[in-house]
Amino acid sequence: MPGKPKIFVRPLSPAEVRELEELYRKTQGADTRTHCHIVLLSHEGKSVPQIAAIVRLGRDAVVRCIRRYEVEGIEGLKPHWGDGRPRKATDEYIQQLLAAVEQDPRDLGLDLSNWTAQNLANYLATGTGIRLSERRVRHYLHQGGWHPRRPVLSLASPDPEYAQKKSTSRG
Repeated sequence: MPGKPKIFVRPLSPAEVRELEELYRKTQGADTRTHCHIVLLSHEGKSVPQIAAIVRLGRDAVVRCIRRYEVEGIEGLKPHWGDGRPRKATDEYIQQLLAAVEQDPRDLGLDLSNWTAQNLANYLATGTGIRLSERRVRHYLHQGGWHPRRPVLSLASPDPEYAQKKSTSRG
């Protein structure tokens, strides 16, 4: 039963080898450097399993790298970042967030004396159906010019002699 076909990069020209070596030396990206190394090792006649052992990657990753270089050339060795997941927060959500933070939570029917990022996230989730993390809410507040601080709690009393009693009780 024959094994898998051997996979090697096509024969490279001296200019292509110089280009790979230059990118290998100059790049700041570890992934790009590893990809250059893979192609150069394949060009030197190393097999996929040998290359995988040298660069400490799986065989499939080595094969993908070689094939990508074959199709895309040197650009195929550089990282390709996707656009990522679309953001949850709409422009309308952010406007509502910035409007809500300017209001007293009690005026909105909430039993809160001040806003926290988590309280804002919960409040807006019920109104918009969009659930954001506390961290993301803080991010949008910061973008909107808000810099949340922890509330400073203080004791107060309607007793007119409270200040005097407080200072003497610390003794």
